[in-house]
Amino acid sequence: MCSSDLVDLVARHLRAAGKAGEHVGLMALIESAQGVENAASIARASPQLKSLAFGAVDLSADLGGDSSWEAMLAHRAHMVRCAAAAGVGALDVPWIDIDDLAGLRNECQRVRALGYTGKLAIHPKHTATIAETFTPTAAEVEFAQGVLDAYNAANGGGCT
Repeated sequence: MCSSDLVDLVARHLRAAGKAGEHVGLMALIESAQGVENAASIARASPQLKSLAFGAVDLSADLGGDSSWEAMLAHRAHMVRCAAAAGVGALDVPWIDIDDLAGLRNECQRVRALGYTGKLAIHPKHTATIAETFTPTAAEVEFAQGVLDAYNAANGGGCT
């Protein structure tokens, strides 16, 4: 079971072994009802935690449901909110149909629209599609630069 205490324990062991800091990041795989319940505290458990990963297949088994998009949508949205609030990445469940790259691209686009920062992969065939989908477009980079310029022009803006 994934909990903030478990993340903290792993981080403490890494620090004790001299593996703390930016060189070793942790990812917490959330794939149970209890893990989803604890996601907000897990996301804030350690500075070494860099991302939450969503595990839909095991979660659906734990819930007694299925892992379809519709059945998992609320849980996906919850996970990305918890990750964003804690300032860590959110990685979606791997696409399990190795040869369906169109389906993979579609799901990548859908989870990116929810706010996910990436997607786990179970096969090397998937990495190019995932990277392409999650890499910002030139227009997105230009827009972000405009936001930063406006923020800096406003003397650092303020907290919203």
